[in-house]
Amino acid sequence: LNDDDKGEGFFVKVAANTEYIVVGSHDPGHGVGLAGPGSSASGTQLSAVPYHSTVTDLEQLIADVNANGVPASSVVNVQAWDRTSDALVLYSGAPTDPPAPSTEVGRSTFIKVNQDVTWTPSHF
Repeated sequence: LNDDDKGEGFFVKVAANTEYIVVGSHDPGHGVGLAGPGSSASGTQLSAVPYHSTVTDLEQLIADVNANGVPASSVVNVQAWDRTSDALVLYSGAPTDPPAPSTEVGRSTFIKVNQDVTWTPSHF
């Protein structure tokens, strides 16, 4: 690992159930850069929901990122790991999508955008 950026997500595979504590500092003004196609191959980044975020599900995550975009439809979809099915769950916010899966602070989520956007997460 090189320089890890604030908001960057990681997948960690463990051999047994494990709990860990991640420490950091509160930086409410920090913007997480999400690169769209052209700046990145697919427009998809792995980002972590900050611990001070007010986001509780993937629908709110899409709305929170879109609140920073011009136009306000930057997010194509988000994907989060479902521990039960051991697979990624894709959510786009389309009317045909099932209810938005919940998320939790610190959880890594793939965010696919259609343009460069800086996401400044809503926080308490």
